[in-house]
Amino acid sequence: MGGYSLFTRLGNLGTAQTGNLIEIVLNIFGRNYQEVGLRLAALLLFILGNVSAALIKHNFGRFVLKIYTFGVLIVGQVILAFIPADADAVLGLLPLFFMSSVQWFTFTGTRKYNCSTIFSTNNLKADGLRLYLLSSDRKRRR
Repeated sequence: MGGYSLFTRLGNLGTAQTGNLIEIVLNIFGRNYQEVGLRLAALLLFILGNVSAALIKHNFGRFVLKIYTFGVLIVGQVILAFIPADADAVLGLLPLFFMSSVQWFTFTGTRKYNCSTIFSTNNLKADGLRLYLLSSDRKRRR
């Protein structure tokens, strides 16, 4: 996924949310609101990928989560194949933001060695899941 994003989408790394967050701020100050919108969509897809994986793991277990992840990766690769090469770089990476966050949540390490299969922003993953858990906890208390 990293090679695809670097070689086909103008060097944008679709799995690195730190760069995406920086670009959001730069585009706000540069008044490029279309780019801000695309990058916010990428951010939301990244968070939704983590939340969907957390829900599946919690409700169905790790085995179903791995099946879900491979399904997401296969469908995502098919979608990427149909995005034109001359499409906006961030638009062309939108499926990758969701795919990489699901993959990252599922394959977090090997045995006792904690590592990720992709490079990404752990604070974003943690905060996105924390926000979801806080909001769902409030609903359960009502």
